Amino acid sequence: MSYLGDVTIGERVNIGAGTITANYDGREKHRTTIGDGAFIGVDTVLRAPVEVGPGATTGGSSFVNRDVPAGRLAVGIPARLVPPHARRTPPAGDANRPPDGNPDA
Repeated sequence: MSYLGDVTIGERVNIGAGTITANYDGREKHRTTIGDGAFIGVDTVLRAPVEVGPGATTGGSSFVNRDVPAGRLAVGIPARLVPPHARRTPPAGDANRPPDGNPDA
């Protein structure tokens, strides 16, 4: 089960099972924005206000409390950006995640 409250979701976005947008800080509600083609890993918590840019990815079970720029990968608790040179490229033909992040490829 997932909870996605006060969130704007772009097109062709994958939301993993158990994802939660934590949007209330005890005083106010905040929004989460997930850009086109983003891939949100299983059991990710997105603590608003936060933006996941177009084509960005979050690793499973990550706690995202900072913006994730377009095309970048964030993993961990709290989530940190993975340097682009350290990111693994999926093998050719991997149907789960195309190498360029474009699900229409």
